[in-house]
Amino acid sequence: MKVRHAVLVAIAAGVTVTSVGAAAPEATKQRVAITAKGAWNPSSFGKFVLTPLRAGALKPDSGTGTATWTSRDVTRDGGRVGISTWVTTLEGKHGTLVIRERMEGVEAGNGYEAAIGTWKVVRGTGQYAQVTGGGVVGNVTVVGTRSWYDRREGFLTVP
Repeated sequence: MKVRHAVLVAIAAGVTVTSVGAAAPEATKQRVAITAKGAWNPSSFGKFVLTPLRAGALKPDSGTGTATWTSRDVTRDGGRVGISTWVTTLEGKHGTLVIRERMEGVEAGNGYEAAIGTWKVVRGTGQYAQVTGGGVVGNVTVVGTRSWYDRREGFLTVP
């Protein structure tokens, strides 16, 4: 009798744990694009727009962005390549998103510089609280005007 009772208690406990685990909300991945533009200056100030490319928890957002960065040049196959690491803070209407980027850029000719790289979420507030993820980034700088344009695409996971 004791063994049968112990087995029933173990099964009930297993079902309870399984039910609680199944009741927890699942994280959802949402594809997004973040476009930005600004003037190349010491504060690297600009404006951004976050656009969901797939339905999900994150809503469209826009606001201002600031960044700090480090950079160095290397020579690859006889050409200069600039390697930059950025920490960008995007302050929107629905929260703040901080991302880290690594880009490699080259002179594209005719007054343009182009770069490509990756980005990853560091932290966030508001709708970006506990969000994780990242993706790819492309950047063009107009050398004469020092204006720049970015596009980031990737997946953000909302818990």
